[in-house]
Amino acid sequence: MSTATAPTSTRRFVSLFTASPLALVGLALFILTAGIALIGPMIAPQNPYDLAAINLLDSRLSPGSEGIDGNIYWLGTDGHGRDMTSAIIYGLRTSIMIGLIASTIALVLGTTLGLIAGYARGWVDAVIMRIVDLQLSVPSILIAIVLLAVLGRGVGNIILALVTVQWVYFARTVRSSCLIEREKEYVQAGVLMGFSHARILLRHILPNCLSPVTVIVTVEFAHAIALEATLSFLGVGLPITEPSLGYLISAGFSYLLNGEYWISIFPGLALLVTVLSLNLIADHLRDITDPRLQR
Repeated sequence: MSTATAPTSTRRFVSLFTASPLALVGLALFILTAGIALIGPMIAPQNPYDLAAINLLDSRLSPGSEGIDGNIYWLGTDGHGRDMTSAIIYGLRTSIMIGLIASTIALVLGTTLGLIAGYARGWVDAVIMRIVDLQLSVPSILIAIVLLAVLGRGVGNIILALVTVQWVYFARTVRSSCLIEREKEYVQAGVLMGFSHARILLRHILPNCLSPVTVIVTVEFAHAIALEATLSFLGVGLPITEPSLGYLISAGFSYLLNGEYWISIFPGLALLVTVLSLNLIADHLRDITDPRLQR
């Protein structure tokens, strides 16, 4: 790609992306949530997991109530007396971090195996794709629950579980694109010129397989955040000592019938906004990268 073509392609991509109001709304919402998560400890009124900062006498205060020490809890408190605003900020930080790490590792692993399967073909392709097909035949949440039941709860274990259920989506997509690119003239020319397989894969085939991967990584980022929250809600994800939106929703679920809605509803809204923003971005990226969907 020439130096003149790259800026032109970038400008065209930006122009197509900004043409969708929903995509811009999604991007703005995600920047907001990611910014809050990034600077969370600096803006949170308290550390909700510091026992010295929690007073049980402040438990289950409604939004806007004043605590024993005179602090105003704008989103109320939970059953342990923790400030819900702070708990949501810390939980959002953990959920986005886990989703980002898991989707990135799954991207690298799945893309690598997909390229190998599509380029090598033969028995290598057959083995990798049979593993992919077998895993896709089982619900991803069931695989994650089984893994966490064996490995135990914790940040590292839940990231491993998420990577295990997500890499197959990248592998399947990249393999399909690689099979198409492998038969094109520029690849055959590279083989005749004596280029190494690694050079052909990384410098020529991989860049042409990235368009669909861009959409999938955004979707899987949102999927990882939602799946982590689901696992924590079910009690098999993060321990209670780790902030998580899923655990906050689960902890307040028993109070809903008492009318104390804020303990579950506000973390649920934070999770909804985060996942929705990524889905809005991914939906428009799909329209941009798929020529069949462009008008």
